[in-house]
Amino acid sequence: MGSYINNMAELMGWSYYGPLSLVSQKGTTPMGAKKAGKQHERVLTQNNSGSYQLTVPIELIRNMNWKKGQRVTIKKQVDRLIIEDWKG
Repeated sequence: MGSYINNMAELMGWSYYGPLSLVSQKGTTPMGAKKAGKQHERVLTQNNSGSYQLTVPIELIRNMNWKKGQRVTIKKQVDRLIIEDWKG
């Protein structure tokens, strides 16, 4: 498993020094860590079926007491999206 992780880290431009120790060779922030002021910036991704996905920061999920499988509603309000608990 270690060689697989080393190979993957090398492909991504990172160095693997053991569990929880990835160091960028390019001087960027490690995966999962965000620079100050950018904690809640996210990038939309598109999956194979064409749907778009957005990762919500874990601290926001915990703050809302949401769990895996939580049903939510998404509403457009002028120039923003509102995500709320589903009330059914």
